[in-house]
Amino acid sequence: MVNKKTEGVIDVASDVTVSDETLAETPAKVVDFLRGVGTRPVIAGMLAARGYSDAEHENGWRMLHLASGFKGATVTTGSTNEPAHNAMVEIDHWDEGAFRIGHAALQHAFPEQCAFVFDRLQPSQGPQSILGVTTFLDRLDALQSSPDRKHTRAKDHAALEKLSARGIGTAERARIRGLLATAQSFDAVPAEPASEAADRDKAQHDALVALRAWYEEWSEVARVVVRRRDYLIVLGLAQRKTPTRHAATAPDAGANPKGAN
Repeated sequence: MVNKKTEGVIDVASDVTVSDETLAETPAKVVDFLRGVGTRPVIAGMLAARGYSDAEHENGWRMLHLASGFKGATVTTGSTNEPAHNAMVEIDHWDEGAFRIGHAALQHAFPEQCAFVFDRLQPSQGPQSILGVTTFLDRLDALQSSPDRKHTRAKDHAALEKLSARGIGTAERARIRGLLATAQSFDAVPAEPASEAADRDKAQHDALVALRAWYEEWSEVARVVVRRRDYLIVLGLAQRKTPTRHAATAPDAGANPKGAN
């Protein structure tokens, strides 16, 4: 058995052999467990008899933070392009509302234009939102002046007028174009050396394995010493029972058959 030590964490046996999917689910399970222990003194008391202390509880939170990449209040300066980051955040927030309003405005009054603009287009998160918003604006530009849409120009312009009345007019589209340019500026995401990225990924994986080992130990202890099902549910170690429908009651065997006197 190999013991690994992560900074700020008590030594934990880390010969954990579980799937990557199970590892990925571990932080959420640990949150439920720690919250259950921390908010129910009676559960903490049961575990305390088996060595679960305030220090052990704090250790669980430290391990969770490490495995989740949580940095606390530390701020790293000079590692990001702040204007690019801010533009990315605003675009990420803008697309969902703009798409919903635009679709609502067009779907009944201008169904053909709506189908064209929103074909396979959905709000996204993070960098993917840049692609979606760019596609959205490009299609609105096509409504404005694409040679391929001469035959629908009148309705296209009417659709754009309605969008403008809903806050997605020429000025707003130009503003979002500016944000897109800023978000995609050359130094928006500084390149990370491959060796540093590999070291970071390994450190986080090792922290996740250590967290899994901690969780497996204490969740097993809890299953032994905590007998009440409602407490186990609070800890995330049991599921609430789903009500089942009872089958229709069969006719009483002693009842008179239909038509009998």
